[in-house]
This record gives sequence, C-alpha cells and structure tokens, in this order.
Amino acid sequence: MHEVVWHTEIRGQPGGTSFLGEADSRGLVPSHEHVVIHAVSNGRTPVVADTARAFIELLEKRAPSPRISVIDHTQGPADWGSSEIVDLSGGTRLRFDSACLVDGAQIHELWLSDFALVTISDLVNSASQAIQGMLDAQALVLPKGGGRDVARIREAYVSLGSDLCILCGELTGALGATPSRWWAMSRDAAALDAAAARASGLTARSVPALRYLSRCEVVDLLPASSGAPTPQLEGHGRSTWSLGASRFLYELGCAGHAVGQDCTKAWRNLQRTPDFLRRRWEDFRASRGAGG
Repeated sequence: MHEVVWHTEIRGQPGGTSFLGEADSRGLVPSHEHVVIHAVSNGRTPVVADTARAFIELLEKRAPSPRISVIDHTQGPADWGSSEIVDLSGGTRLRFDSACLVDGAQIHELWLSDFALVTISDLVNSASQAIQGMLDAQALVLPKGGGRDVARIREAYVSLGSDLCILCGELTGALGATPSRWWAMSRDAAALDAAAARASGLTARSVPALRYLSRCEVVDLLPASSGAPTPQLEGHGRSTWSLGASRFLYELGCAGHAVGQDCTKAWRNLQRTPDFLRRRWEDFRASRGAGG
C-alpha cells in the first residue's frame, strides 16, 4: 500500500519549504548523483515553479550537491538558476516495443542514463479525463502521436515512472479569504491521482486514466493519507454525463484515426505486392477481358 502525504500552508509563507522539509525527514527525497525535476503547470498559479525551485534549493544544500536537471513544462517564465535545462524536443529518441502503443514508445535518450526523476505538477480540469494530475504529467515525456491518451499514460507509468510525485495548487476560502497552498506527495503516481480524485469529490474509477490503468496493472486506488488533513479540492472534476459525452467523442475520434491508419498501412502493403503475384493478377484480368 502506498502513502500520500498532504500539507497546507497559508500564502505568504515560504512556498513548499516546510513541506519539502517534512518530505526530507521522511526519507522520500531521492538521494542520487543526478536528479531530474520535471515541472508541469498550466501557468495559472506559480505554485509548481515555486515548489520546484524550493526543491532545487533543498538539493543544493546537500553535501555533495547532486547534478540537477530540469524539464520545464510550466508554460510560463521560470528562473531555474544554474540547473541544466533538458529540451525533450531535441536530442535523439529511440523506439522501444510497447504493449500499450501500437507503433512503440519513442523514448528520449535521457532515459538511457541513470538518474532519479521528481515530477511536480498542478491539478486541472480535463474534458476527457475529469482531472489531469500526475499520470498526465508523466505522459508528457512521450510524444502524443495518434494513440489513445490512456495507452500513453499507462506506458509512461510502467516504463518511465517518477521516483517522487508531487501535486500542488491553491485553495481559496469562503468569501474570498486568503488563499492557501496545498501539496500532496507519493512515490506512486496512480495512488496520488486517486487521492486527489477523492479530495475533489470523485471516485478513482470515474477518472478514465485510473480506470484503464486498474484493468491492466496492480494499482493502489485507496492509498493511506498522512500529514495534514486532506483538503477539499473544490472546482475540480466534471459531471458524469458531461464527462461521458466528452469521453465518447474522444474515443470515437481515436477509433476513426485508427481505421485511417489501418487503411493507409493496407494500401502500402498492397503497393509492395510481389511481382509474380502482380503478373498473375494482370494475366487474370487479361484472360477475363479476352473471355468477355
């Protein structure tokens, strides 16, 4: 069973410092010579960038300080100091066979080296997934291509999973009270998203990615919680019928794309028909014409 650690702070206090201090005391912060921090945010709040910078500061205080790299998906300006920036759009990608993706997984060459991966993401609404959290953040390291989103999420979870997963965001109290920040952390992305779904008033199996993953893998959809009381993440999730309609249209589009790919591949295979079969076909057509 996986554990999800929650933490909340009033805005104005050091972003993420106390939370990461608690994480360090629990032995959850990776101790590795090379640490890669993957920061994912829609840019609406600075919590992700603040938490990532606080995490970098925590690592830099260690002796010896590890090599720190950053994969920036924050959709906004961010200062990462002396940390190395990893651009996944460049470099070499290698194709690996995958049980999830028909055309295989295009994995960046970075994953051929030895490092610890820390993914920090916010929690947002999604038309086809109800909520987008850690599982979607991990899947960003794979090209979207034409496959189903849940298949790409599963491949990233199985093959490219993070050593430490952190979700974060802001909470606004009633009547416009001072907003506070929240964090949730776990070693397992599925357990973290399941806990976030429950905090949003959803069941884990109502989230398509978690439902698909639970059919293929052994995942913990009822993780234990510790730390601060679980906050109520209001404003996340969608109604069942709205999500069902959006998901149906998405799956229909994926099915149409798959049919189109199959037809294209079939036509290419026909173009590669051996010459002796082509000659026989032409002879058959000629004989039919002569017989008519």
